[in-house]
Amino acid sequence: MSNSYPANPIPNIPTSISVAPATSTVTWSDTVQLTPILTDSYGNAIEATLPFTYSSSNTALVNVSETGLVTVSSSPADLAPGGEVRVSVTYPWAGSISTGATIHASAT
Repeated sequence: MSNSYPANPIPNIPTSISVAPATSTVTWSDTVQLTPILTDSYGNAIEATLPFTYSSSNTALVNVSETGLVTVSSSPADLAPGGEVRVSVTYPWAGSISTGATIHASAT
């Protein structure tokens, strides 16, 4: 007879990631700092021991530094219609778990 119980999750192993703020409006010359949060399978926040990686879906509008600082990179004239950019945040040291933040780039 075999048991079909799921394996017990291991605490303090990253299984998911979230980021704050998940959505933000950033005007030209402003910045916003993204803060990733790792959680284990129990939902407990755990400390990241290695760096996160960040990428912008449109670097012509929004740049993101290796520390998660988001900057609107276009001039105000280029931002007249505004734009929505997805910034991906990944923790590649735990099976490449990732999430994203939506940045609304604005001239004003």
